[in-house]
Amino acid sequence: LDNTTLPDWDVALVFGNHDAFFTASPLGVKNSPYKKQGSPDVRVLKQLEAAKYINVSYKCMDVPEQSVSIIGGRPFSWGGPHWKHGPFFQRVCGVTSLEHSELRINKAIDSAQHHSSIVFLAHSGPSGLGSRPESICGKDFGSEPEGDWGDVDLRKSIEHARKAGRRVPLVVFGHMHRKLNRLFEDMERVMLVSEPDVSADAEKISFDDANTPKTVMLNTAVVPRILPDLHNRSNPRFNNPNLHHFNMVVFIHDKVAIVYECWVSSIGQIQNVKVMYHDDKVCSLEQVQRDRTELLS
Repeated sequence: LDNTTLPDWDVALVFGNHDAFFTASPLGVKNSPYKKQGSPDVRVLKQLEAAKYINVSYKCMDVPEQSVSIIGGRPFSWGGPHWKHGPFFQRVCGVTSLEHSELRINKAIDSAQHHSSIVFLAHSGPSGLGSRPESICGKDFGSEPEGDWGDVDLRKSIEHARKAGRRVPLVVFGHMHRKLNRLFEDMERVMLVSEPDVSADAEKISFDDANTPKTVMLNTAVVPRILPDLHNRSNPRFNNPNLHHFNMVVFIHDKVAIVYECWVSSIGQIQNVKVMYHDDKVCSLEQVQRDRTELLS
């Protein structure tokens, strides 16, 4: 980050658990290669300082040009139903519990300017999306590889937004990799689901109702995120060319219309596009096919 020039467009990030592995977890602290650098928090604090203008953890970033407010979830999350690494979170984030974390996210929601389009950005996704190993936030590791591994505080904050009349068209996260643990080599994680964008207290409605707003839950944790660019491997213009993984979300009238998965070359050429999601109530299939062709051209 110290040597990165930010692009002209808006950038937002939330830190993940591996950004604090050698600082937060007892195993990481024990095996840290940075012990001689003083306090175990030094490297994490350097990351926070370097990213201070784009880090939205527990914050709100309003994007007036797009009429969107981005709400950051809990940084450095390990996922799961329990509060982990409390001393670290208290020292570095000033947060003492899941309830406290929820309140921090809710405060960011309450400050958002764009009530009709709240986008959550988090490292770990919300709880309540399934407990199978292949579920979008399902546990696929350990001696008991099943269970809901989503963040409880994030789920409650999404509910807070809905009860306050905010619309939540999109929640973006990662953490749980698409490629599952070796125990489930023949399976692949579900990377996108949608649910009614309504409060849990609301009267039960049909999800198929054309008037029911939707929340798209998008897991972007495709690992590895960088692959060799075989198409340009023999091109003398490139030195070890690579492809980089991206997701692209198209909004129309504050609703998620299309979600693409893209592999982009080192020079910005899109070489592969997959349509992950399409809401035919928002845009036509012809438009999706036309946009996909333009992306690849």
